[in-house]
Amino acid sequence: LALLALHRFDEAAAQINSTLAARPDLILTHLVAETVDVARHRYPQAEIQARIAAKLSGADPDAAALLVRGIADPTQRVAAVRSLEPVSAQGNDQIIRAMWLTRLGQPDRALAALKICMAKNNCDNTVGRVLWIPAFDPLRNDPRFQALLKKMGLPYTPKAMIPQ
Repeated sequence: LALLALHRFDEAAAQINSTLAARPDLILTHLVAETVDVARHRYPQAEIQARIAAKLSGADPDAAALLVRGIADPTQRVAAVRSLEPVSAQGNDQIIRAMWLTRLGQPDRALAALKICMAKNNCDNTVGRVLWIPAFDPLRNDPRFQALLKKMGLPYTPKAMIPQ
């Protein structure tokens, strides 16, 4: 995730591909590969990784793929956003929900999901790491996002300071 957060996408892809070759059975590996592929705008590859991760975790592969397609295809965006509505209002699920909502162009809903996590005190150290991935770049200069970072005790890095 560090290489991804630094926007070093080619290096992140090489590292995750190496990990995938060694451990194709790990759900997290496929989720990170999906995140790298989305950041690189490689949506067909991201959809494959989303489907594999969903299958390994017992989730619905079509639902996972819909989220990636919602980013790639604006005509599927409404359905993708709608698919996030049943997600429970607890814990770190809200971080993942916020990530997808940001990717799908729903910053207000994404910030609301982050606030739920904060209000329930369910944000752990993982959250701090996840907030630096490129999915959250559209929120980076939003004062509400900056306020959430401050509440979490995390530093603020302006989007302009992040390597592109």
